[in-house]
Amino acid sequence: GDCEGDTRKSQPAGKDPAAIDKELRRRVHWLNTDGGFGNDIFYAKVAEAAAGLSPDAVFEVLDRLWDKGAGEIRDPTAWVCMGLAKERRRAGAGSGEQEP
Repeated sequence: GDCEGDTRKSQPAGKDPAAIDKELRRRVHWLNTDGGFGNDIFYAKVAEAAAGLSPDAVFEVLDRLWDKGAGEIRDPTAWVCMGLAKERRRAGAGSGEQEP
């Protein structure tokens, strides 16, 4: 891992949609450049799939993408969207929002 790419330990995204959007944009940009995904991740599609999900769930999926690595995944946008769809089903099936 590296320092500036892993934002898990710095500021947790609050519930402010603009802040979450900015953080999502930043993460997707980072994955596309330093993350090695070569601009294969389409921000607009990810943002659409992420709408209404908790930021934790969204960033968790992006973290899993990064853990897998660019070499493993042919279509990272589709992979992320699928992961987000799974999170959405899990959130729907679970007991609502889990607040700490």
